[in-house]
Amino acid sequence: MTVRTPRPASTVVLVRPATAGVEVCLVRRHDEVAFMGGASVFPGGRLDPTDRLAEPARCCTGLDVVAARLAHDLPSVDAVAHAVGAIRELFEETGLLLAEPASGWRLPDEAHRVAARGRIADGQTTLEGFAAREHLRFNLAALLPFGHWVTPESETKRYDVRFFMALAPDGQEPLRDDGETTEAVWMRPGDALDGCRRGEVLLAPPTWTTLRWLEQWATVEEALAWAAGPHRWMVQPRLFEVEEEEGGKLLALPGDPLYPPVNGFTARETRFRFGNGRWTPLEG
Repeated sequence: MTVRTPRPASTVVLVRPATAGVEVCLVRRHDEVAFMGGASVFPGGRLDPTDRLAEPARCCTGLDVVAARLAHDLPSVDAVAHAVGAIRELFEETGLLLAEPASGWRLPDEAHRVAARGRIADGQTTLEGFAAREHLRFNLAALLPFGHWVTPESETKRYDVRFFMALAPDGQEPLRDDGETTEAVWMRPGDALDGCRRGEVLLAPPTWTTLRWLEQWATVEEALAWAAGPHRWMVQPRLFEVEEEEGGKLLALPGDPLYPPVNGFTARETRFRFGNGRWTPLEG
């Protein structure tokens, strides 16, 4: 079996206060998308060559901060690229900007954000070019790296994904993409999990696991404080073939009898079954 090299990617878990607890931004991937079609996911995707900015200090703040947060396993240039990729993917899929305008300027309004994210997604411009035109500076320090997931070796599409958490920007609402994603919504983690249990929401194991972590926090401040803590683990889920009547595939996470513990990683559910096009957590 040829093992494909995973492509670097970034994901943003955007949080905001809810009436009770925390809400997260989830986008639903288009049913026709090859990877995780129909799934509800956090905004994100693979890095683009343009995420390696020519002059990052001209359009970003917090360069040293994000480099220090990922210094345990990434060179600073790669840490910055992952953070920039996270901001770009968030903007392309939701229209939300983690940025501040230069003195005397304002953030682009909704119409300008819609037009700009389309041009960036189509390759007509870059995030760096957009920032220069709109006099923006992206706040990399707003991103708190807390997770590192790598697709199993047996998969044909493989990604090396950094998970970041960030506070939702004030005064902005997510805008639907109608490309790779069909909707962007705010949901409480527990509501998304219950929807998955009822078969109404499709969640991949890393998304389920992250939502299980988030549902324990009563406030956004608690969630962000947890994300800001030391997270030094990397998890590559393990896949096992089983008899078709049992679901076809099992996926195990560290701490499961099929997968030894990984220092620093804990999960409420460590085993998932795949069948009928969806992953089902084996709770209890």
